[in-house]
Amino acid sequence: MESLNLAIGLASKQYLQALELQPIDACWASVAACWSSGTCCKRFESVIDTGNALGLFKHPDGTVITIDNLQLLQDSPVQWGLTYLMMDHYETMYPAITDFAFQMRREAVIPILDHSQYKVLQDLISILCIPYNAQEVLSLEKTPTLALAIPLFETITWSWEQLATSMPKLLHAISCRIFKLQEYLGMFKDAPVHTIAMFLNPSIKLSWIQTHQLQTNIKEAEEIILDKAQSSGYLQVVTAGVNLRRASNASSPGLQPLSFRTSSTSETVSWDNGPSPFKVDKRNQQIVQEEYQRYLDKPFVGQETMGSLDLVEYWINHQYTYPILYQIAMNVLPAQALSVLSEQVFLSSKLTVTAQRTCLSALNVKYLQVLKHTLRWHCRDHLDGVTETGIEIKPNGLDFVSHLFESVTCKDEE
Repeated sequence: MESLNLAIGLASKQYLQALELQPIDACWASVAACWSSGTCCKRFESVIDTGNALGLFKHPDGTVITIDNLQLLQDSPVQWGLTYLMMDHYETMYPAITDFAFQMRREAVIPILDHSQYKVLQDLISILCIPYNAQEVLSLEKTPTLALAIPLFETITWSWEQLATSMPKLLHAISCRIFKLQEYLGMFKDAPVHTIAMFLNPSIKLSWIQTHQLQTNIKEAEEIILDKAQSSGYLQVVTAGVNLRRASNASSPGLQPLSFRTSSTSETVSWDNGPSPFKVDKRNQQIVQEEYQRYLDKPFVGQETMGSLDLVEYWINHQYTYPILYQIAMNVLPAQALSVLSEQVFLSSKLTVTAQRTCLSALNVKYLQVLKHTLRWHCRDHLDGVTETGIEIKPNGLDFVSHLFESVTCKDEE
């Protein structure tokens, strides 16, 4: 037992020492040495090709492996996820890197990670791959992702808690990440838009709230959704014609159902014997409640593949089945869970802010920036669809931008 404790203590000490040596920085230095010149790059690729052809790369158990000729990456603080990708590519190509360092030992010094550092690197990759995959999902282009934000954050927390039990040496680091994530999650839960977005996803609706939160939270979610449908003007748009006809039918007989009263300052329109505001409000609440319940009673759609359902197509196909919820969906679906896509729009400013900038107003610059970004992606998607598949792709349903510019004319300032 004493020898076992000694072995465990020695292994933990080596692990912590490797962690103190900053394996991420060591990985960066190793990648930089492998790509220090064009000659090194070519020889490194040659090592991979030769090793794959001759079966030189093997697992510790002797199994021959084939290494994908991935590009070694270096970390950058201005690009999200690059730290994980750098380590992931390094782990995949580690056998080739060690072979390359041995072959170059007389010409250059190629630092490589030792066994302890490599083990720490593998654990760090396991930790970082969880938020990276979640961020990949939430950063999808032209796909509503807001409904998946809170469920994915909860999944990240659960996955990290499981890793913490199997990686006690990294417990403190994982706990700090979980604490920070829960802070963000607390802010998300206070935003009603997340509740509405999950409800508008037919594969989620209120199921996630019912599973993960208290009964009081379910009541609050229902109140948020019903209040949004009742007070945001969507119901008035849908039922305006119904109320007008009802008021017209209730008026006195005659060719003119509307009576006009004109004064010196204004002209007003009134209905004789029309429904009282209380009755109209009561009827509107009933319409909202009926549509809300009808949507809830409908079986879940695509629950097995949550996240792959085309929400835009779903709501376009059901715009007459759930007209009130459809109006809300068209305002909520464009909201993205992350700012990655917004950053891409801002980066497109180089297409707009040119020498002609001094002749444009700030409002027109904003219009042009968003429009040019949208047109670039439309052009790219069209070319990809034709050149790669030979079939012209259909216009993407998640286009909430182009229609805003149909009646906009950009006029230069005089």
